[in-house]
Amino acid sequence: MKTLFLDFDGALHCMAQTGAKPFERLPLLEPLVVGTTGEASIGRYARHREIVEYTRCYRLTDWRALDNSFLEFPENAHGLIWCNPRTGVSAREVDALREWLLD
Repeated sequence: MKTLFLDFDGALHCMAQTGAKPFERLPLLEPLVVGTTGEASIGRYARHREIVEYTRCYRLTDWRALDNSFLEFPENAHGLIWCNPRTGVSAREVDALREWLLD
């Protein structure tokens, strides 16, 4: 089963634009995304650790993370699709997700 871990601040809405609407980019991904990972981790590479723990718990091997914070992941982290926090998710990231989903 393919699983997408989706950040929201900086991915589903722009962090740099004054007056940006929360979750304004959600319609691009809405048909694809359901569920949550649960409690957030704290510390170095917190988001990556949270995802890895979730994948171990549910025995998931085919996953991607759409996130705007490369600091939350170790360098060259498996599965990370980085999006620019100034714009949020764009056609480039959607295309990468679509390619992965259709593979």
